[in-house]
Amino acid sequence: MAKIKCVYKAPGGPARVSEIPNRLKDYQFLVDGQIEVIRLSNGALIVCNDEGKRIGMETNFYLKDRKTGRLVDYVCGPVVFVNEDDGEFTDIDEEAAEQICKALNYQPTLEVR
Repeated sequence: MAKIKCVYKAPGGPARVSEIPNRLKDYQFLVDGQIEVIRLSNGALIVCNDEGKRIGMETNFYLKDRKTGRLVDYVCGPVVFVNEDDGEFTDIDEEAAEQICKALNYQPTLEVR
């Protein structure tokens, strides 16, 4: 079974680099439901629960507009950060993993757009 490097973050917990199987059912297990994908300004992808807000999952972190600095959204529930190549999830690169862990472990906000 192929595994990929990712960053995993649960609400209230630290962002940390992990290795996970690269299968839909494993992403669904990690985010506790059907997945939604959000692209960050650095190109990394957030894989999260597509109904996290609606079903009342705990807030994990906030998203702000890269240009204006304004908060534009928030993400609920556990998440996985990966990269993408030709429509497939791939290993998160070292630089993106470091940026994400540093940002989320000090201030729960990431940039989009």
